[in-house]
Amino acid sequence: MELTTLTYKTYFTVSDNKNVLFAKLEKKGGGFYFGEYSIEAQRTTNVNDAWVNVNTGEPQWNYQSIQRCSVVTATGNGTSGEPCTTVSEIRFMERQYDAVANGSMALVTVGLSAAIASYMLVEFQYVEYVEAYQDALSKIEDEEKIATLLQKFEEYKASLRKAEYSYNQTVTKLKNKAPESEVEKYSVDTRFSDLGELELFVNSIPSVINQLNAKTAVAEEKLKEAHYKEQRDLFASYGNRPSISQYKAFIKKFRYAKYTDKKLYQIAQSKANEVENRKRLTREKREREKREYSLAVLRNPDSVGEKVCRVGSMKYIGQTYSDWAEFERP
Repeated sequence: MELTTLTYKTYFTVSDNKNVLFAKLEKKGGGFYFGEYSIEAQRTTNVNDAWVNVNTGEPQWNYQSIQRCSVVTATGNGTSGEPCTTVSEIRFMERQYDAVANGSMALVTVGLSAAIASYMLVEFQYVEYVEAYQDALSKIEDEEKIATLLQKFEEYKASLRKAEYSYNQTVTKLKNKAPESEVEKYSVDTRFSDLGELELFVNSIPSVINQLNAKTAVAEEKLKEAHYKEQRDLFASYGNRPSISQYKAFIKKFRYAKYTDKKLYQIAQSKANEVENRKRLTREKREREKREYSLAVLRNPDSVGEKVCRVGSMKYIGQTYSDWAEFERP
């Protein structure tokens, strides 16, 4: 198939391959090459950056959009139309004369001043781009090695992201709890100046994961100590004789906390239990004294013939709205 007959759909094919490499297309002399690489898509709005999918050749900018714009008029005056903001040599987004728009404007402005807008279209130059992409692609050496590196990265990717997420989450919590902590978030740098740098990164991933896990453990200890300090400060604010409500509030707040000072929690729980036990004993004493008094009344000969209360239920016949019924009440 000739380049002139290619279309977007026939050339930029969809690939099921997850091991994708992206590269920044650059021009040097009369040829093109890939000046930077990335293992993640780089969709920048900078018209001077031309990132492409190395696997499929598809540009990573909005190459399918056609922008209608206007340029400076023949008299040098500016125009009120939209400027040609998407023009880019490296992205092969070139400005073309908009014959339709300019023809329509000429009919409207017959006999008037020549100071009218010149309308243009910014369109993707597909054939020229494909030639440049293929030129840059031909300069990549050892494609098999690149495929191996990408496959290796894909195997490590989940573990690396998990370690990165765990560390950054812990650091965020630590910063919120102890702002003075000298810890910083970690970000995986996925852009490389050349393929040699990419190789070094992929081979270092196991070591990076181990380092992140070790740093996470240290940050976890600092976070735990920050939580303990918060609990100690709160406990100290209660004074020498905390109230039962303060003990209960402390228990409620830290009962399900991930980091809880067990010593302080046990003190609060013990004090709360002590008060509850005293209440229970007092209640049981009152009930016992009430029962003993009732028994003493029953055993007193002078009580013969007196009405007494007993625990149980009473059945009786009563009238409802329309009939009689049997009821039972304590």
